[in-house]
Formats: sequence, structure tokens, C-alpha cells
Amino acid sequence: MELRIEDLHKSFPHGASSLRVLNGVCLEATCGEFVAILGPSGCGKTTLLNILAGLIEPDSGRLLLDGHQVPDYRSHIAYMQQKDLLLPWRTVLDNAILGLELQGLPRQQAHAQAQALLERFGLGGFERAYPHQLSGGMRQRVALVRTLLLQKPIWLLDEPFGALDAMTRSQLHHYLLQAWHDQKATVLFVTHDVEEALVLADRVVVMTARPGRIKAILDVALPRPRHVTDPQFVALKAELLELLHAESLEERVYESS
Repeated sequence: MELRIEDLHKSFPHGASSLRVLNGVCLEATCGEFVAILGPSGCGKTTLLNILAGLIEPDSGRLLLDGHQVPDYRSHIAYMQQKDLLLPWRTVLDNAILGLELQGLPRQQAHAQAQALLERFGLGGFERAYPHQLSGGMRQRVALVRTLLLQKPIWLLDEPFGALDAMTRSQLHHYLLQAWHDQKATVLFVTHDVEEALVLADRVVVMTARPGRIKAILDVALPRPRHVTDPQFVALKAELLELLHAESLEERVYESS
């Protein structure tokens, strides 16, 4: 499903005035495309995903799916937030099926679907474990399974692997890309990690400092799996770092003015 964002604006109350967070964001993700979003802290990346997920309303602008405004657009979207948000009183299996239960799927059917995906994501044997018994990487895998089980055409992923070690993150990149390839979903993936963006995405979007807008979009025309030592990869990383460094300088000027 194609996702198009047109002229999105958002401000929040800030003392006696308001704080502009998004300033005319325009972005398009074609059907089945994996798009990563980079930008300075506070530039509105999470706010953008929260708007797309229907958690908050924009001040203006619109969201189009396949070229149309869809009243129930949230039914087409699965959202994985920064924290795993697992319920401590539910087992791994019951956490994984939470979204399916909310959609009305009978528990037996939901369990059967979740079991297969948990096995595939290396969580076989942990179905009856509770969140406190899992490592951080395992908790993130459960949250990812819960998101993917919804089988939505659009995935919003907000720094889902940000707090993980490099080895665990690499494993989860593999799981995510495999699931994305199978489901052919359209993905918006927010990250602070330039290498992560380049490993995963078809295109990388760079946002400006607050108030956020789109500064640049880079195509990543490299075959997968990608290697961080590949000269083309290194060149793209340098270009992105330069864009982000320039934006950080502009942010400091904005804050001091």
C-alpha cells in the first residue's frame, strides 16, 4: 500500500505560547518500500509516527493511502514503539497475540499463528515465560512478533532496536528484513543509527532540526545483505553524517537565537 504525507504541521502548547514540532512535512513511501527516517533529537520523528498511527491529530495536512483519504486508515497500520510495552502479567505467547485478540480472533487461532512466528524468531520454548524472564533482545522480538502478526500493509517502527547491543540488533535486522520480504509491507522506520538505516532501507530520509521538515532523501541502491565495509556503503554513510552534522549546527544556531 502506498503511503503519502502532504504538508503535515504540528505544534504543542509550550508555556504561554506554542512549540512548532513539524513544519510542512511531505513524504511518500511506495508500495512495499522500506523507508528509514533520520534526524536530530526533537525534530519530530516520533510525533510524525504518532500522527500516522492516529494517536495524536495534526494541526493541518493529510495522509493518503493509495492516493485516497481513508476514514479508517488506522486499520491498515501496525505500530511498534520504542519500548516493547509487554504486559508483565501475560506470557510471551499471550503478549504476542494481544493485537489479534483485540481484533476479535479466537485465542486458539491466535495462538497457532503466534506459535509459528515465535519459532521462526528464535523464541520457541519461551512461550510460557514472562517478560521479566527475558533478555532485552528477546523482549524486542516478542514485540516485533506482536506487530507482524497483525499483517497490516503499513508498518511504523520507532527505534525498535535502539537500546540493544550490536549483535542482537544485527540478528533482529535479519528477522525484520525476512518478515518484510514475506509480507511485502510498506515500512517507515525511525532510527538514530546511520548504519542501521543504510543496512535496512531502500531510501533514507533526513529531517531538519525542530521544527522538522524533510531536508534530503537518499536512495540506497545496494544489494542485500549489505556490508558496512563496502565502499559505496561507506560513501553513503559519510554523506548522511555530513547532512546530520550540518543540521546539528543549524539546531544550535536556532536554539541560541
